[in-house]
Amino acid sequence: MKKLLLIIATSLLLLTGCKDAYSTVKTPNEALVTIGKESITKGDVYSTLLVNYGSFTIVSDLNTKILDAEVEITDAMKEDAQAQLETYKSMYKDQWTDFMKYYGYTKEEDLTDSIINGSRQKELINKYVNENWDALVARFNPKKAVILSFADVDSANAAQAELEKNVDPKEVATAYNSSSTGESEIILSESTYPSEVMGYINTATASDKFDNIPSTDGATIYLIKVVETDASKIKDQTVETIASLDTVNQDAISFYLSKYDFRIYDKSLYDNMLANYSYYVVQK
Repeated sequence: MKKLLLIIATSLLLLTGCKDAYSTVKTPNEALVTIGKESITKGDVYSTLLVNYGSFTIVSDLNTKILDAEVEITDAMKEDAQAQLETYKSMYKDQWTDFMKYYGYTKEEDLTDSIINGSRQKELINKYVNENWDALVARFNPKKAVILSFADVDSANAAQAELEKNVDPKEVATAYNSSSTGESEIILSESTYPSEVMGYINTATASDKFDNIPSTDGATIYLIKVVETDASKIKDQTVETIASLDTVNQDAISFYLSKYDFRIYDKSLYDNMLANYSYYVVQK
């Protein structure tokens, strides 16, 4: 019974802010609700909320505070958000209200704010990468390369012959059924290419030539051209690529929390944060 009552009381607190029809419960030991001889105090509900919702609420608020401190809302962000909103409305038309409700929005302004905050979050991570550029370049060793992969030697050899005639790699990729697009890309030390590919790229110098690198098992042949090894010359693309990594996003959060000396004073909340959002726990 008490467990059920606690659930009810917690729900009421979330909905009403712990205010009954007559007065406001002020102290932890006061009864918030009663049923028969059972009662739930404000302190009981606080503990339940802290365990079940505390970390999520803190993380949400912290993200907002970091954005407010580090990234201004620009006119460009507002215009982009409005354009996205109009696109969504044109897509969903008569289902627009249902779309809003499904994603938890009651007002268009709330959705617009969410889009803007998404842009601010992206800007925040880019800012972190730029502020820590030298360390991140040393960590990820970025290179720009074109990589074409083929399942058989004949296709790879025919493709290489075309590439030596300066045919566009994208056309070659399509013509010879490469599993790659032929687009240049930023390769980082954490990229998921096989070790033989990564080993070649990490030691190669920039070249106009495609080299033939077979996989260890011989099942795939790679044609690789390293376009640029100087990270400063490919900075914009490199910032975008590094900023897309989950580990870097987490590092950025930890960086800004440390910058503003974030501390947790409740042991239960600390343990919950450590278990679920460890990169938010930065205090020593």
